[in-house]
Amino acid sequence: MKKLKQFLKSPKATVLLFILAAGLLIAGGIGTARAALTAFSERRVYQVEMKHIDIGLLENGERVDEDHILLKKLTAEGEQIRPGQEYPEALALVNLGGSDMYVRVSLYLYWLDAEGNKNTELSPALIGLHLTPGENWLIDEASSTPERTVLYYRLSLKSGEKTDPFSDFLKLDPSLADAVTETRTEKDGFTVIRRTYDYDGCQFMVEARADGVQTHSAEAAILSAWGQRVSAKDGVLSLKEAD
Repeated sequence: MKKLKQFLKSPKATVLLFILAAGLLIAGGIGTARAALTAFSERRVYQVEMKHIDIGLLENGERVDEDHILLKKLTAEGEQIRPGQEYPEALALVNLGGSDMYVRVSLYLYWLDAEGNKNTELSPALIGLHLTPGENWLIDEASSTPERTVLYYRLSLKSGEKTDPFSDFLKLDPSLADAVTETRTEKDGFTVIRRTYDYDGCQFMVEARADGVQTHSAEAAILSAWGQRVSAKDGVLSLKEAD
């Protein structure tokens, strides 16, 4: 009974809400989570339903529609993306659930080769999603890699509230055109030089994965769900350094 009461005093919930991909425009999934506990004893019946957690993605101020495809309006139909040109891409989150929550987003940038396989030798740094963390987005440097950037929103969101944008434009690095591999072979007394463009036929990918955790007992909930030590006081979250 004591363990049950402790559980009821510290509810926590987390849900992976969306995976959005650009380049190939692969649609990810979005879901919501409800959890219910029913416990029976000789004297009482306890029933608890944890409030529904749901996060939406805003792209340039508009809600991403039900197919969850990002960058649909980046260029006109049939137009190719031009390296070096900036395309508006302001991304933010909105709390669509019924309870206050803290949110984070993990961004993944990578390349697929002409066969659709991930190529880790091509640089994600050339996929220029320009981040604008400002004062309210906290970058988790310890969890970030060249391919992945993890950001926490420092303010709790009430139902219907939006975050500040965490990006403002997308620009492919023009040096893509200069990435060339040269091979030399000898044939019939001649040197044959072959030049191959490293990014020829490749497609860039951008994924955004968001999580939300209820603000009640947030420090313990975030440590359990995300493995991150934080301080959460008066609706403001801060990251703690690893021990």
